[in-house]
Amino acid sequence: MNTVLPPSYSPALVGETEEVEKGGNTGKGVVVLSADFPGGNVKICRLVPGVAEIEADLRDTPSPWFYWNFEARAKKAGTVKFLFPVDQMQISAQGPAVSTDGGRTWHWLGKEQTRFLFNEPDGHRDSFSWTFQKAGETIRFAQGFPYQKADLEFFLRKYENHPDLKRAVLTKTRKGSDCPLLIIGNGPLNVYISARHHACEATASYTLEGFLEEALSNTPSGKSFREKYTLYAVPFVDLDGVESGDQGKGRSPYDHNRDYGAEHPIYPEVQAVMKLNQDKKFCIMLDLHDPFVRGGLHEECYFAGYRTPSSHENIQEWIHWLDLEAPCAVQRTLDLQYTQFLNPVENGGYPFAQYFSGCPTTVFAATMEISYAQQCIDFDGDAARKYG
Repeated sequence: MNTVLPPSYSPALVGETEEVEKGGNTGKGVVVLSADFPGGNVKICRLVPGVAEIEADLRDTPSPWFYWNFEARAKKAGTVKFLFPVDQMQISAQGPAVSTDGGRTWHWLGKEQTRFLFNEPDGHRDSFSWTFQKAGETIRFAQGFPYQKADLEFFLRKYENHPDLKRAVLTKTRKGSDCPLLIIGNGPLNVYISARHHACEATASYTLEGFLEEALSNTPSGKSFREKYTLYAVPFVDLDGVESGDQGKGRSPYDHNRDYGAEHPIYPEVQAVMKLNQDKKFCIMLDLHDPFVRGGLHEECYFAGYRTPSSHENIQEWIHWLDLEAPCAVQRTLDLQYTQFLNPVENGGYPFAQYFSGCPTTVFAATMEISYAQQCIDFDGDAARKYG
């Protein structure tokens, strides 16, 4: 039977199933949903025993997108099917990410409990199911592996006394938070790396963490890196969006990654990155992203951005290294840089890699896309970290 969404509904941060079935053990779970935590996001369309119709809360993103991250607490044991909107890809290639410990650790649910568009009997839509074993059981589900500021702080604890790590502030966000800036090494050449221009693209943060771990390591390559380079890292370009659980991608009037070179940049973080480049004259600039939710090239890792002769040459060498050293879960890395110079968005600017590719001191500026999930279930947060 096809389930049709009601013509109107009231979005909710916290929702509870309507107990329309009284008495007896029907095997249908009864749950309460919440997104009241850092990175939380869900819009509740309809809740009845055994079924939760939900979707991503788009907020200031005018076009459909797919980031969601919520908690489900069982009021009654049983199976609940979580249904997403018709004709929209909303679940990653290995199903939802699942946490049974309040978001501290995550794993993929897997394809067995997931249905993708064409094979969902309740309509052309994505869905997954979970069987709650007892009342009070609380599970978090997310479109991909989340990564919040608290995760970065946990990672940095082991480097509190590292002599080559300095913690600074890039700028104040629009909500008044300190946007972190990490400075690693003491070399004469300045390089830059960042993530989360689009708040929802959390897998990129795991890759950035792996990059930072290697840069801070006492291996010969780590020591050599810190002697040759000084690394400036911005882990959350859109920190407000990360903590609020926003989509970030395609924000109105435009997002952080379309603000570079604008006549009047609207994001303080972008203004600060451009100013930092003026001061430090970065020779290498890399920005980490995630692509679309699933399908084809979106289940690969690849370089993007504007192709210049020097960036193309460097990327080919980098891909060769990655092919030799990347974890088995990462099948390959592609070069998908574009050759046509993009026009600025209306009243805005350019993407990061295109803007900085035109700076006279920049030898290499690129975007790297790290997939949310791949056909191999072993591609997870740990694999993305090892890739970094």
